[in-house]
Amino acid sequence: MRKVLIVDGTFLKSKYKGVLLVATTLDGNSNLGKGVVGLIAKASKPYRAVDFQKRFQAVCNISLAIGKYLTDADVTKWARCQFQGYRYDIRTTNPAESINPALHSPREYPVILLLDSIREMLTRWFYE
Repeated sequence: MRKVLIVDGTFLKSKYKGVLLVATTLDGNSNLGKGVVGLIAKASKPYRAVDFQKRFQAVCNISLAIGKYLTDADVTKWARCQFQGYRYDIRTTNPAESINPALHSPREYPVILLLDSIREMLTRWFYE
């Protein structure tokens, strides 16, 4: 397991309201998707700024809007060569965000039923 904990929240819809925080982590086999996402992933990985610029330019050539969005999002937060700290190759909160759709209906349950639903879901995932 990598030394990064990804935290995200989902709003509870029951009468109790509140936010359920979800913490996840990635193993060594994590992968991103294809197309522009793949180009962005490739642009985020170089250790040298020159290599980053070449790959990031490929993204901008496909979509200036995506290039502007990524630049406005602060390149130091997602590009390896621009980051000053340790990232451990993790550039996304997708593992935590993937829990939200799975909890779409259960998050309307009372707290005890919500926790029981999460336990059942995780048990099923680990079994499969």
